[in-house]
Formats: sequence, C-alpha cells, structure tokens
Amino acid sequence: MENFAVLLVDDDKLTLRVVGQYIEKFGYEVRTTGDGREAIECFEEDPHRYRIIITDLAMPEMDGFDLIRAIRNRSPYVYPYIIVLSGHGEEEFVVKALKLGADNFLEKPVSARKLAAYIESGLQKLTWLTLDVLLELPMKILEFQDEYTGKHVRDIRIIAFLLAKAYSERYDVGDPHFPEYVQIASAFHDIGKIVLPDGLLKKAGPYTQEERRMMEHHTLYGARLLEEAVARHPENRILRTCYEVALFHHERWDGSGYPYGLRGEEIPLAARIVAVADVFNALTSNRHYRSAYLLEEALAILEREKERYDPRVLSLLFEYRNFFDAIKRRRRADQPGT
Repeated sequence: MENFAVLLVDDDKLTLRVVGQYIEKFGYEVRTTGDGREAIECFEEDPHRYRIIITDLAMPEMDGFDLIRAIRNRSPYVYPYIIVLSGHGEEEFVVKALKLGADNFLEKPVSARKLAAYIESGLQKLTWLTLDVLLELPMKILEFQDEYTGKHVRDIRIIAFLLAKAYSERYDVGDPHFPEYVQIASAFHDIGKIVLPDGLLKKAGPYTQEERRMMEHHTLYGARLLEEAVARHPENRILRTCYEVALFHHERWDGSGYPYGLRGEEIPLAARIVAVADVFNALTSNRHYRSAYLLEEALAILEREKERYDPRVLSLLFEYRNFFDAIKRRRRADQPGT
C-alpha cells in the first residue's frame, strides 16, 4: 500500500523476523525495531506513515506501556491503530495497555490468520472514523455558498449509492464496502466549487469562455483540497475514493471530458458512477437557468450522449429508471419550492 507501513516493536528477534515476514506476505511494508525509544523516533519521523503499530509490552529501555502512552500523548491529532502482543496469562497487562490507548491485543505465538484479520480490522476502523461529521461537511459548506449545489449534493448521494450497489451486485468490484465509499465520495464531487465566485455558480445565462474555464477547474481545486489528507492517510480507501471522484467525475468514457481527457477504464469506477448520477440529477433538477426535464426527456438526452458514459452504469440507470424517478419525486415533495 503506497506510503503506508506497519511499525513492529519487540525485543525478541525471532518474533520480529517471523511476524515481520507475515506482514510482508500480507502485502504491507514493515519496519521493525527492538526498542520502544527507537520506535518513538521512527514514528515521529513520519507519524502519518505508520498507521498500524504492533508492540510487545515487556521490553528494556522503554516498554510497551510507555510507548503507547508516549504515542497517544505526543501525537493527539494522529491516531495509529495499536495492537499489543501478549503472552498467555497476561490479562492484567493487556487491560493496562488498553486503558493507556491500545486498540487490540494478540496472543503469542502469533497466528498469521489472526494477524492478517487484526490488521485489516484496524485499517477498516481507521477508515470509518468520524464519518458522520465527514459526510455532512461538504454539503454544509456548499449550501452556504449556493442553495442548488447543496441540494444537488444531497440528491446525488442517494443516486450514486444505489447505482454503485446495483453495479457491485452484478459485477465484481472486489470490495463489499464499495457502494458506501461511492456514497460518501459523491458528496465531495463538487467540493472544488467552494473556491469559485458566488456569481459564477448562480449565473443564469451561458458562461463566457473564461468562465467556462474557471468552472472546469473546480475538479482540480477539489483534488487539491483533498490531496494532503490522502497523503497523510494512504490506508484510507474512502479518502482515496473522494479524491478520485472530485478529480475525475467530469472525465468521459469517450475521452471528451476534463481535466485530462481520460477514456474508458482509465477513469476510476467510482468517478464513472458519479458522472452518470451527476448528469441525471442535474437534468432532472431545477437550475438557475432552466426548469427540470421530465424523466423521459432526461433519458433521451443521456441516450443521445451515451458514448460519453460507462455503458454498464448507464444501462443500470435505464434499467431502474422508474425507481430513480420515484426517488427524485419524493425528494422534491420533501423540499417544497424546489
């Protein structure tokens, strides 16, 4: 995994070698050390790199307890997932470690299957941390700037999630959480618009060439807003999906999109799904410059431009057309005056 490593701490050389080999076989980079002080130095060199820390408790110089305490106290804004290695019958020590801030424990001798499951579980917990706040943030920011854009973001979350779920049930996407990633990422697809002038977003008439250029740059602005978070948390699949959707949701299957003119499967799947949800929702919503198209009118436009969209995703939209239309009608009923 890019820019991500496991920090393994144990004064027993055999444990370092065996467990380190396990971690490498799982596909993760591992850094090993036999001392808590050295582990602190490694962590503080790049705290965002070591998202999983696995440590023994009984060690010379600095033991595992002091290591856990130091990491939690010195880096309150960086949260690595800490797994404690313990021997049989060390329940009292494990409880102490958990109270200091450890997240889980694994008994020695270490089982490769359990270790793999624990690391994966830790990464999942880091991924889903505070998502309730994260999900609402882009919508609240955009609603302050432009009422339509905020409502558009809320609607697109529903449509994108259902398209992603239908897609994942029909085709192998390799991750059971993929629909949830897309749902969250879709809320960030227009986040780059927060740096655009208010008047541009609310303009009723056609854009000038310069205004069009500015508007198209919102994909690049959105990616810039997210790229540091992705760099700091390379293990977080949701952040990665948010970044991909923000940057690529205006790329088109036939290569006619922006910002890079990617085509086909060069475009990440999440961005291809959000692209269809984005256009469908825009066509069937009232805009500053026109009223919403009826369902059949919107689908006719998408049919004429079908070469621009992933054929599998577009086919699912057409297949469940009445379902998506019902969702749009319900949303309009819940928001009088829209």
